[in-house]
Amino acid sequence: MNKTLMFQAASAALVTLGFATAASAQLLTPAEFKALCEAPGNTVNVVNTLKIQSPVMPPPLVTVNSGCQVVFAPDSNFEADNVNMRFAGVVAFQASAKASVLFKSTTWNVAALNASLSGNEGGFFADESRLTARTGDITVGLGAFGTLGITGPINGIGNALNAAGALTVSAGEKFTGTFETTRLRAGTGMAFSLAGPEAVFAANNTTFVAAAGQFALSSPGAKAQVDLNSGAITAPGGIALTLPGTESKASLTSTRATALAGSVTLQAGSAGRGFGVLSVDQAIIRAGGAYTMTASIGADKGEAVLSNTRVTAGADILIQSDRVGLTNVLNNTMTSPTGIRAFTGASGACIAEGNLATSPVVAICQ
Repeated sequence: MNKTLMFQAASAALVTLGFATAASAQLLTPAEFKALCEAPGNTVNVVNTLKIQSPVMPPPLVTVNSGCQVVFAPDSNFEADNVNMRFAGVVAFQASAKASVLFKSTTWNVAALNASLSGNEGGFFADESRLTARTGDITVGLGAFGTLGITGPINGIGNALNAAGALTVSAGEKFTGTFETTRLRAGTGMAFSLAGPEAVFAANNTTFVAAAGQFALSSPGAKAQVDLNSGAITAPGGIALTLPGTESKASLTSTRATALAGSVTLQAGSAGRGFGVLSVDQAIIRAGGAYTMTASIGADKGEAVLSNTRVTAGADILIQSDRVGLTNVLNNTMTSPTGIRAFTGASGACIAEGNLATSPVVAICQ
């Protein structure tokens, strides 16, 4: 997804989420918002649309000597545009009905950031912004029909989302997440838990760093789609994409995945009449443990395709589909100290061409 399409998708999402027109929005300066946050109770109530905007560029730093809780009425929205703010405490967004949060060209520095947007429609957007949790976590919780949109950090410097602790995103019935030319960092682990039957996770030219933990993306729904293009994932504790749904798909293209102290595991489909599809092309994979990609194991169909990729693992390398599945292993360089295996079920098809495999045991389409 290119940047133009990303902005079009984000704009459409904002319209769907019901952003009010400028005429009906409550407009505050950062200093006015600071005063509300520092008042007794440290709570700001949002009805319709609350927009914070600095009158000058670049925006001066405004320091809030407290945390702040932003509480939404139904069908309400929060927007920070051209703002530079630092909070002494935790900032929390709380909504139980349709609501959204948008940061645009904004620097937002907090102890920890918690966005609980658990209503039927919720959105969290960071557009050319830097959101930093300097001592704690960044947590985004979305209910049914949740939307997450992250584009590059302001002026291309730093990380769009940067948590000293964990970075966690959860969502319900239907989730759409898009990441365009951006960087996300967690001091510990990074987890995307998408619980509903449908999920789309698309990242282009994006870097995910879990500095001292695991990168985990899971979606058990029947229709989960993950597309990672021209980006990188770094997580010493391991990288896991777990998509057991019957029609799940994951594609990694021109992507670097590094887990020097853990394994790299890719799963699409599971037991049943599943048709999970995994495609890894022009990637560089480094795993301290095993590298495993399995498509619809125990099911009738599935596709596992590894092509034009370099895989270096500290344990076994396994590429597998099942029963009448398809396994393609084409033009790869693979290194393992224990074993390299690629196969499919008795009625499936396994194709291997142009591979350089270095290991004591090599069994590719045999």
